[in-house]
Amino acid sequence: MLVKSCLLLLLSTISISTRAGDFEVGQVAYQNGDYPAARFNFERAAANGNISAQLILNVMSLDSTRSTRGPHESPVLTAVSIDKEDVETLDLYNQGIAYDKGQGAVQSYAEAFHLYQKAAAKGSPLAQFRLGEMHQKGDGVVINFIESARYYLLAANQGNALAQLNLGALYNSGWGVIQDFIEAHHYFKLAAAQGNASAQYNLGVFYSKGIGVARDDVEATRYYKLAVEQGLVLAAQNLGVMYTNGEGVGQDYAEAVRLFKLAAVKGHPAAQHNLALMYAQGNGVEKSLVKAHMWWNLAAATGNKSALKNRGIVANKMTSLQLEQAQGMARDCLADGFVGCD
Repeated sequence: MLVKSCLLLLLSTISISTRAGDFEVGQVAYQNGDYPAARFNFERAAANGNISAQLILNVMSLDSTRSTRGPHESPVLTAVSIDKEDVETLDLYNQGIAYDKGQGAVQSYAEAFHLYQKAAAKGSPLAQFRLGEMHQKGDGVVINFIESARYYLLAANQGNALAQLNLGALYNSGWGVIQDFIEAHHYFKLAAAQGNASAQYNLGVFYSKGIGVARDDVEATRYYKLAVEQGLVLAAQNLGVMYTNGEGVGQDYAEAVRLFKLAAVKGHPAAQHNLALMYAQGNGVEKSLVKAHMWWNLAAATGNKSALKNRGIVANKMTSLQLEQAQGMARDCLADGFVGCD
C-alpha cells in the first residue's frame, strides 16, 4: 500500500551552492565576456540598492567597437565622477579575474589570489567574496573555513549577497564559525532581500522546520514561492509538499502536481517520486499507474530508495503491457532529457 508519509521528503537541505540573483548573474556574465548581459543585470541590482553594482556601473563603459578586440579582452573602464582609488581597486579585481579564469592571461590561482588580496585590502567586496570562496574550495590555497568566513564577513557587511548566503551557510554548518542558526537566519535574510534564490529557499527551510526562528509555515511558503519564481527546483519540490499537506497554504493537489513537475523535469529525484505518488493516488491529476511507474522508475535510477520500493509495489498491480509501456516512456523521457515528459 502506498502511504502518504512517503511524500515528506527533502525538507532539510541547506546548500552552499548558489542560485544567483541579478548582481551575481551580472558578475558571471562579465567574467564570461557577455558585457551587455552584465550591464543589464548590474542595472537591475543597482536599482535594488546593491552597492557593488552601483560602483561597477559608475566606472564601466561598454566600448561599441568591442568586435575589434580579442575574445578574452575586458571592456574599457572609464572613470565617471569617481575616486581614483575606486578605479584602481576595480582594476586590481579585474586583473585577478583574468588570472583566475585564464582570460587574456595564463591561468594562475596564485597570481589571482595575490591580486584579489590587494583589491580586498582596498575594500573591494567582489575580491573579498572571491577570497572567501577560494579558501572554502581550496582554489590555489589550503582549505581554511576560518579565513573563508572572515572574508565573507567583510564582503557581506558591504552588501554582497553571495557572501551573505555563504556566510549564513557556514553558520548553519558550524564551519569556520560557531554553529549559530540565528546568525545563519540573519545572513540568509539579508541575501534573500537582494533576490538571492538560494537564500530564499534556505529561509523556507528554516521557517518550515523552526530552525533559528519559530516555525511559520506561511513564511516558509512565501520564501519558497520567491525562490520558485527564479526557477529553483529545490523550492518547487518543497512548495509542492506544502500544497499537498496544506501547510501554510490551502491544500491544493493540482498546484502540488504542477510544482512537482517543474522540479521533476529538471531531474530532481524527490519531486519525481512525489509526482509518481500523485499519479498513483490520482491526487490533482488523473490516476495513472503507467505514469506513476515511469516517474518512480526514473527516480529509482538515481538511487531514491522510496521510489525503488514503490516501483515494485505498483508493478505488481500492472499488466505486462502496462509495464512495457511505462518502461518505454521512462526510456524515452531519459533519452530526451525530460523534454515532453508528463
